[in-house]
Amino acid sequence: MKTTFDSSPDGAVTAVTVVVVLLVGVIGAALLVASVNRPASLGLRIAIGGSGVVCFAILAITYGYTPRRFVLSAEDVVVERGVGNIRIPLRSIRKVEVLSSEFRPTWRTFGSGGLFGVFGQFASPMGSVTLYGRRSEGGVMLETECGRIVLRPDEPTALVESLSAALVKQRGGTGGPDGPRGEL
Repeated sequence: MKTTFDSSPDGAVTAVTVVVVLLVGVIGAALLVASVNRPASLGLRIAIGGSGVVCFAILAITYGYTPRRFVLSAEDVVVERGVGNIRIPLRSIRKVEVLSSEFRPTWRTFGSGGLFGVFGQFASPMGSVTLYGRRSEGGVMLETECGRIVLRPDEPTALVESLSAALVKQRGGTGGPDGPRGEL
């Protein structure tokens, strides 16, 4: 049994994506055109054209690593991306909770802060977190053996309920005195 939870871009992510794609796309196109139309040395033409290609490569790579959805199975949670899905084994999850809509990481250390989504490594008031989603706020926090992971599905409560039930089933119990939520 697999359950899928989509992660759709919200208004903030959509706005950042449109502005950055237009800006980087225009710069990249201008550099490529300049490299073809400018009478200059071959080395300079290659440098200018290469800079244009880098602009488009940044967009393509970021889009490829953008999380699209989360798939919950009996063994793991999979973050589906265009390039390289991420697997989070259920046995490594210690705690699951819904984060308030006000939760926003304070500092991006490596990742995308709005271009196609919000994903990568971030510093937050709760410490370092790895974040996956196409939404700019809230989410589901997983405390795992390897650290904190924040998933940002469209329906965080539904993911927590399904994930809590899967954890209880996998561990063959009630999940502790609080039931399936909280510490597991």
